[in-house]
Amino acid sequence: MPLRDLWGGIESFGQDTWHVVSGPGRIEGRGVWITAGALATGIVLFATDEWTRDQFAQEPGRLREGLREVGDFFEPAGLQSNTNLYLAGLTGLAYFTRQGWLHAPAKQLLYSQWISGLIRQASGLAVGRRRPSQEVDAYVFEPGNGKSFPSGHSAVAMAMATVLSHHIGHSAASVALYAAAGTIVFQRVDSGQHWSSDAWFGAALGLVVARGVISSEE
Repeated sequence: MPLRDLWGGIESFGQDTWHVVSGPGRIEGRGVWITAGALATGIVLFATDEWTRDQFAQEPGRLREGLREVGDFFEPAGLQSNTNLYLAGLTGLAYFTRQGWLHAPAKQLLYSQWISGLIRQASGLAVGRRRPSQEVDAYVFEPGNGKSFPSGHSAVAMAMATVLSHHIGHSAASVALYAAAGTIVFQRVDSGQHWSSDAWFGAALGLVVARGVISSEE
């Protein structure tokens, strides 16, 4: 029944959300070192955010121009208001056609977007960091003002790459998906929309949330 299935979906989303937010308490072994390395990298990027902005302000070379063009092409896929419409439609298609092979990836893609979006919105309001394009200091924080941290596009792109890579299960596809996501992350920094640490932590958020949803569902 549709109403029962709707309630089941809400319950499943709640379970996945709890699994993700409680994930840090389950980190152990190799995961501790990976987490520490990711945090250390983020701290280094944060400390050099203004230097990085100054470097990107210089005239771009051919490689950078190429990466930026690819990133500009994929950039719309990193906007959650765009992807939510398509993913909701894909999830509805999987439900009404009863295509089991499509249900899990569609559901995980949608849940990853919603959960990372909630975390991102809360973090953005709490941190209150403004974008580099607003010509402000990198280390001024005004809670409630500014949503530069973390990068939403980076989170969306990395979450999608993680879920699709998992379900396709082919190394070549994984390389292509993460490379495409990487160009979006690069584009957000090169365009002055985010500091480098914003993009890094946004990408990490998308990756962690997607993996959490996958492990909760399977």
